[in-house]
Amino acid sequence: MKYAKLVEHLVKNIVSEPDSVEVETTQERDGAVYYVTVEPNDVGKMIGKNGRVITAIRHVASAAAAKGQQKAYVKINTD
Repeated sequence: MKYAKLVEHLVKNIVSEPDSVEVETTQERDGAVYYVTVEPNDVGKMIGKNGRVITAIRHVASAAAAKGQQKAYVKINTD
């Protein structure tokens, strides 16, 4: 639960409309899942070329959680 602020900070520095960023946390059996919601025109920036940006965000969140012997997953809501 404590890594939501980290994920939110990373995402807000990438998108063009940082005020609309929302991060929801759910606890799964094997770790926390952070669902990120951004504006529809910012989804492409979140994913990046060949998924490099979202992969980097996932690696950072996972590494931070691993330090505390936890697991963290980041997913993008594309409604």
